Amino acid sequence: MQRRDVQDAVSHSALVMKFGDKDYKIEPLRRRDSREWKKKVAEVTAQIVGHMSPEPPENATGEQLNSWLKNSFSGEVLFALASHPDSIAELLKAYAPLVITEEVLDDATQEQIHIAYGQIMAVEHPFFTTVGALKEMMTAGNLSTSPAPRFTN
Repeated sequence: MQRRDVQDAVSHSALVMKFGDKDYKIEPLRRRDSREWKKKVAEVTAQIVGHMSPEPPENATGEQLNSWLKNSFSGEVLFALASHPDSIAELLKAYAPLVITEEVLDDATQEQIHIAYGQIMAVEHPFFTTVGALKEMMTAGNLSTSPAPRFTN
């Protein structure tokens, strides 16, 4: 999957997704349609994670909270998503129903479906892509997690 650049966004160029052995071009949604699709994503997400217990331990310290986020909470999210394998496919069909049909998805691998969903999320929620990239750089040691320097007069 190739990252989109500013020119792709400005020119409103199509996303290219591979399902099975074929490439499909998907046009990014316009603002109003994007809003409607995001509502659907929120509904589906609420159904998936609605059975989770997202509350951290009471009076958790910073380290305990960090441990809870890494272990318990992320494990629950992964389990919830794994328990609903067709949800992402349904969201893809909702995004581009004239292109991404049941027949197209039948030819796709689960990996292709997840990659396509990631491409759409990168377009619809570019902030999440930025946060993910920063997290990767911090994990790789390319960014310091120390506080920013303070400037005084």
